[in-house]
Amino acid sequence: MLLRLFSGLFALAFALLLAQVPGFFIEKQSQLADRLVDIKTQITSSNQMAASAGMSLEQFAQSLRNHPDPSFQTQGDQIVQTLRVETENLESLAAFKRATAWNKLPLLFLHHRTLRRLPIEREQLIELPRSEESYCYGLAGFIIGIFFFSILIFFGMSLKKLYKLRQARKLLASRGYGY
Repeated sequence: MLLRLFSGLFALAFALLLAQVPGFFIEKQSQLADRLVDIKTQITSSNQMAASAGMSLEQFAQSLRNHPDPSFQTQGDQIVQTLRVETENLESLAAFKRATAWNKLPLLFLHHRTLRRLPIEREQLIELPRSEESYCYGLAGFIIGIFFFSILIFFGMSLKKLYKLRQARKLLASRGYGY
């Protein structure tokens, strides 16, 4: 009876934990889109300066990098860095949008460092699931929770049996029956 209660609580905890994953994905995608808006603003400003000089942005950045004054070189490096970061973020956002529900998690933590570096800024620690994706993750969490609890019980019982066997051997050895 108590074992079933703990099994259900363990499964419910895993279900609630995994049901949070889609909200986490939405937050990461929103943060990445916000970051891209900021980068686009910087690039637009740099494009305006390049247009006023009668050059493309890449030519403008290269001319700044070739300038003898280090402060101009730094500005050119910053423009090149901003263009590189924009490309990385666009690739990450595109990959994240193309990803299915089950391969977003590995994509998030293994492949795109841009997505990994975004901070977690959840206003609510726990949200109730509101989408089909959340329900799917919740169901998977429920099943995983039951599975992990079963494994814990199995290892617990195995350790208990091993302990009893060891105690029995000690008792037999103390009575002179060998081992």
